[in-house]
Amino acid sequence: MASDSYWNRDIIWDRLGKINDLNDRKLMKDVLLDVLDNIVGYNMRMYKNLEERLNAEIDDHLDDFAIYTSLENATDIDPVSEFLHPMIEGDASLTIDLSEMADGLKNGIKQVIATVFLGCKNSEIDRLLSEGKSFNGKLVTDNNSYNLSVKAQCCTKYTKMVDSLYRVFQKNNVPWTTINFPYIYKFVDIVLDAPVNLGDDEIVKEITVDLGEYDHYKQVNLIPMWNIKHIEMPESSFPMKSDKTNYELFQTYNDFLVEKNPRIAPAIEKINYEHFLELEDFGIQNGYLVDASHAECPDYLYTMRKYKKVIDIDKNDLQEDAILSKNNNELVIITDEDTKKTWPLLQIENISNMKTRNLSFEMFTNKRERGFVGRYAAIKALIVRTKGELSRIAHSYEQSKAIMFQDVEIMDFYDNPIQTTDYNAFVDDNIRRIVDKKVMVLKFKVLGEDDFMAYDKVSFIVSELQTALPEYKCIGEIIE
Repeated sequence: MASDSYWNRDIIWDRLGKINDLNDRKLMKDVLLDVLDNIVGYNMRMYKNLEERLNAEIDDHLDDFAIYTSLENATDIDPVSEFLHPMIEGDASLTIDLSEMADGLKNGIKQVIATVFLGCKNSEIDRLLSEGKSFNGKLVTDNNSYNLSVKAQCCTKYTKMVDSLYRVFQKNNVPWTTINFPYIYKFVDIVLDAPVNLGDDEIVKEITVDLGEYDHYKQVNLIPMWNIKHIEMPESSFPMKSDKTNYELFQTYNDFLVEKNPRIAPAIEKINYEHFLELEDFGIQNGYLVDASHAECPDYLYTMRKYKKVIDIDKNDLQEDAILSKNNNELVIITDEDTKKTWPLLQIENISNMKTRNLSFEMFTNKRERGFVGRYAAIKALIVRTKGELSRIAHSYEQSKAIMFQDVEIMDFYDNPIQTTDYNAFVDDNIRRIVDKKVMVLKFKVLGEDDFMAYDKVSFIVSELQTALPEYKCIGEIIE
């Protein structure tokens, strides 16, 4: 049957009803609904097959590495979840070894005694940190209670995790997409500002903090979650000598990515080996990266997915209309190590693993809604520097439904306070100087209610456009 977007039966019936001659009406009905309908339906199936064939020719596996992020209360975390996991293992435990904190409290060491989430705009958090105010707190022991003097400082442990993930992507030769994780920029560390005269035998039981005018933003026991899990996977067979030299691997990598990894250097004389890891038992729907931060990770490696090719025949079509589909089943790691081993991996859980469950906080993702043009542009790593291309990229993400790209303006200087956050601040640009860059102001409109996360949603899009336009300093604005 023909697609309704191309073939509207209601219009045909309306036109047929206006033919007074019944013989003419029957003739037209036979022609339009019996003959032409089958022709249009056949054409639509052929168009669909052609589209699937074209998509199959583009080896775009970026959706395998889509990162989903959220927040969850520590008491509500599912320890056997197959989708979202605590960003830092052990964060979900509410048990704190306060005995180790006692020496620091006595000596006035500026140590972190708590990490809290502030549900407000980043500009409010920046103001809190820049003021450097001291706040009151209370420490309760088994024998007494003490007043504390504390300060708030920027929490970096979660952004360091994103930085580390970026290095893993680079080591695995996988294109980097900005992690859409606005929550981690709203955590602050509470540090001790003055010593506490604890008794030698006192045991710390509880610590509470009052952040003054910011205290109503404070939320405790919230844990950042993402769809990344640390696993270990054994090899399915012994390593085999690879026919790919380092030079060929470097060329493949150079063609696929704009930014070269300096750790992979051409060396034709080096012998490489292919290590095969079967993914069937771990989930072929997930993405996999070798954990480059692990001590046993080789100095250099190259990873790729291997496919089983399957002929998928549409029962309604002829044999020659069969579609060639792919089934991920194996991860191949190419390196100079020749011994069989168990590999430390990062498993990026697919959204299909998520069970039906309401999350306490909104879930964010860096996944794109790409058609053929978007997928082709992704593998070519090219950008057409036009306003239309900026709009296409800005609206290609699943999370862009809440904002709309409006305009762009190029300026020599930007004197207003910067409201957006660079989510890729850890990525160094060693070629261009910041003082030589013009400012590209990207203007957006918020769709719906303007909440405290509005600028965070804009920050993600601006950070992605910044990676595509490194010759500019990209800044986001929200306009009415």
